[in-house]
Amino acid sequence: MSIKVFAEGNTLRVIDCTGEMPQGREIELFTSEEIEKLAAQRIWQSIPKESREDMMFQTQSKSYQEWMKEDEWDQAVEALPVDATLPLAEFKA
Repeated sequence: MSIKVFAEGNTLRVIDCTGEMPQGREIELFTSEEIEKLAAQRIWQSIPKESREDMMFQTQSKSYQEWMKEDEWDQAVEALPVDATLPLAEFKA
């Protein structure tokens, strides 16, 4: 079920609802950012503890930090037009 609400001060007004809202049952609402965070936490926790520790160790290594910086650019790069690229060469075996 999905529910869209509109906040009016401390009051929430339901503006759209798919499915039946359960009567007499407490409902907890989350923002889309919170849902993404909860999903990421579930994925992380589904990985075996040993693998998580290995990943954490790897991301703290100097080689990993240097590898991550390889894709960082100091300035924007302008793409060259197609005719400025090198011509293809034929190779014969």
